[in-house]
Amino acid sequence: MEEYQKHTKDKLYQSVMDIIVRANHEMFEEAKEMCDALRELFADEFKENRQEGLQEGRQEGLQKGRSEINRLILKLSELGRTDDILKAAQDPAYQEQLLKELHL
Repeated sequence: MEEYQKHTKDKLYQSVMDIIVRANHEMFEEAKEMCDALRELFADEFKENRQEGLQEGRQEGLQKGRSEINRLILKLSELGRTDDILKAAQDPAYQEQLLKELHL
């Protein structure tokens, strides 16, 4: 597979691979069916792993968001802009504007 990926833009290589696949169509169909069977066999495990990955991603995103907002609050506090802290807490668009303004 790595070898194929190295040559994805090589027309000659693609042509040769196409000939190989066509010449061995039955074998590739059997392999495809086996892959489908394996996907079915491991479907529950794949689903569980996917759910775990999604949960981990959400947690990371939540932590990153909190950290970003904490940096914003600290920076605004440091600058004596307490009114902006309150306004940003109520207005997500203003919050985003401040993040850009302060390069956070």
